[in-house]
Amino acid sequence: CVHTLLQGGMYNMKEAGVRLKQLRRKKEITQEQVAAELNISVDTLRKNEQGIRGMSVELLDIYADYYNVD
Repeated sequence: CVHTLLQGGMYNMKEAGVRLKQLRRKKEITQEQVAAELNISVDTLRKNEQGIRGMSVELLDIYADYYNVD
């Protein structure tokens, strides 16, 4: 369920981060709200959205499920 967060089947931290931020803003929710709902730190989410911290396949899948994307 992570295809929307991946670019051409390849993982790109920066592009995945941009996509995460777009999805969050579309839902009109804060980083704090997402972090609390997913039980992750706000710092982790911020760094993921900025593309400076990589994400495990499990975390990518959690984000994809949360934002209801494939």
